[in-house]
Parts: sequence; C-alpha cells; structure tokens
Amino acid sequence: MAQRKMTERRHAAHPGLANAPKIPDNSEPWLPRLPRTLAECMWISDHAASLGARCRERLAVCNPEEARGLFERFLDTDVFKSALENPDAEVRAMALAHLREFEAEGDPYSRDILAAWWAKHPER
Repeated sequence: MAQRKMTERRHAAHPGLANAPKIPDNSEPWLPRLPRTLAECMWISDHAASLGARCRERLAVCNPEEARGLFERFLDTDVFKSALENPDAEVRAMALAHLREFEAEGDPYSRDILAAWWAKHPER
C-alpha cells in the first residue's frame, strides 16, 4: 500500500514517469530462491534480457539522475554502449567510467568498446 502511494506521488510530480518502463529496485527480490528446473532458468534468462533491453532503451535518452539509478540496478557492456549514445555528456561520462572499471578488471568487451569510442572521439 505504501509503495503504491509513493509511486502515485512520484507520477504526480513527474507525469512522464507514468509510462516509463518498470525497472526493479535492488531492494525488490525478483528471484526468491535459486532455480531448480530448466524452465526456471529460462525464465530468469528471459527476465534479465528484458530488463537489459529496457535499460538500454532508457539510457540512450535519459537524464543523468535516471542514468545513475539505472546503473545501480543493471550493468553490462551493451547497456554502456547505449549510454554512450546519450546526448548528455554526464551520462556518457558515467558509462565511460564504468567501462574503464570493467576494462581494468580484464573485460575484453569493455576494452573493445573503449577502443572504438576513442577512435571516434580522440579528445579525452
């Protein structure tokens, strides 16, 4: 009940959020236990893919505040690639920072994305 009231207040304050995709908060347990069957594993895979698609869609156009929230909930290299297309320099800077962190941990995809980015944008 309290969650619904908070959502209604948020939508009243920001009317554009009413149609925004629902990205689960880290405090919301969407996986109550470990999967036991192949069907449960497939559901988790489909759910993660759907969540990633919604994050990529929003990160290409969102403001820095929303981007911070999305980065707290979902991180992968495809999400960072979408954020690099965002017209806001602060969102792109956040994505670059995450990519550098992943690259420092040895992620080859992040290394490739950064190399392509710096080839197109030589100014640092």
